[in-house]
Amino acid sequence: MRRRIATGAAGSIWILAVGTVVGFLAYGIVDPGSGSGSGNLADNVAYGAFLLTFSGVGALLAAKRPGHPIGWLLLGAVLCYVVGGVGVSVEAPVSGAPISVELLLAWAGSWSWGLGIGFAVIAILLFPDGRLPSRRWWPVLVLALAGMAAFVIGSAFGSPVIGDGPAPNPFAVRGPIGDVLGALQNAFPLV
Repeated sequence: MRRRIATGAAGSIWILAVGTVVGFLAYGIVDPGSGSGSGNLADNVAYGAFLLTFSGVGALLAAKRPGHPIGWLLLGAVLCYVVGGVGVSVEAPVSGAPISVELLLAWAGSWSWGLGIGFAVIAILLFPDGRLPSRRWWPVLVLALAGMAAFVIGSAFGSPVIGDGPAPNPFAVRGPIGDVLGALQNAFPLV
């Protein structure tokens, strides 16, 4: 990837992360009981610190060394957490409503955080030079990828509701296949 394109892409993700943090802070100040984030100050500070540090370091690494995977993995984790934070903050229609932007955001937010954690774990495995320490680490990487994929697929398509809320999952698969997909959510500890 050319350095100029990498710098633009990394800078755009950094701006998105900073804008999300500022947006959450402003929304929390304007409407304190709104449910932006968890409503808990410590959780919101941790979420903001995560977004700012990962996006800053990721953008710097991706812009300076576009071929290095760690910067892009950190930025991928940030994107997933931005989607997750926005998805948790919107109120999804409970039932009877057609698929809306709010419902899609809530649906994506219910599983994207697992993808973000997976990207962060893979970045740790590849730290500092972008490669695994030795061949013996391949099974660890494969287990992390398998756990991440199983959790995302299970959460996105196996759960009858979105997250822990009452909103129905518009993409839930019913029947025995849905039961298997729902069980895949339990694979997250592999990450």
